[in-house]
Amino acid sequence: MNPTELAILNRYSCRDFKDTRLSKEETDALLAAAMAAPTARNLQELRFNWIDDQELIQEISDLCFKQLDPEFLGRMQERGAKNLFYGAPQLLVISALPTPYAAMDAGIAAQSVCILAESMGLASCIIALSRKAFCRSNDEHFCERLNFAPEEEYMVSLALGHAATKKDPHSSKPEHIRRF
Repeated sequence: MNPTELAILNRYSCRDFKDTRLSKEETDALLAAAMAAPTARNLQELRFNWIDDQELIQEISDLCFKQLDPEFLGRMQERGAKNLFYGAPQLLVISALPTPYAAMDAGIAAQSVCILAESMGLASCIIALSRKAFCRSNDEHFCERLNFAPEEEYMVSLALGHAATKKDPHSSKPEHIRRF
């Protein structure tokens, strides 16, 4: 198997991160992967918000936790989650100027970052639930704190760091493939 295939097949959603921060080289490599991701019609509408500030990460998590339904909050607590981002020391929030393709483009960038992270021996978890902290109808939203343009929208967050514990990647379901 080639290294890219191994990274794709071994990647899993980490739900237990060490406190260890990524190095500047690791951070720069992950951001380069995000920026290298293609965008439809080369619109380059994506914005990449790298967060190192632990207090800010916790504040985003706290706002989301306040809005979670009790069942999901219980599930997070059962997993031992320190916060919505499972204690990850760094967070990448992908936002975008509005285009019909922004969500798809953000997904491509997120997967590129996660695959590179896996190939570097790092861990990642894609967390869309943090959307609740960027909903402009909520007076406490974080759009202004992250300098979003007035029309800019949250797309997805990536928790990134070193895994404290490892788990197996999810099992694939070949029956979901249709061949014609």
